[in-house]
Amino acid sequence: MNKEDFIARIERLESDLEKGVYNNPLTLDEWIGNFWSVEWDKDEKVLDRAVAVCEEFVSM
Repeated sequence: MNKEDFIARIERLESDLEKGVYNNPLTLDEWIGNFWSVEWDKDEKVLDRAVAVCEEFVSM
C-alpha cells in the first residue's frame, strides 16, 4: 500500500465517523501493521491520524 492509498483509507474512515457509520474491518493493531508495512518514508502525523481514527472506532 502506498502513502496516498493509506491516507485515502484514513479519510474514508474519518468520513464514516462524521456520518456515525461503523465500517472499519481492521483492528488498531492491523492498522499499525499496515502503516509499517508500506514502502514509503514513515510520517508520524499520518500514523497519529490513523491511530486516532481507529481509537475512535474501537470506542464505538
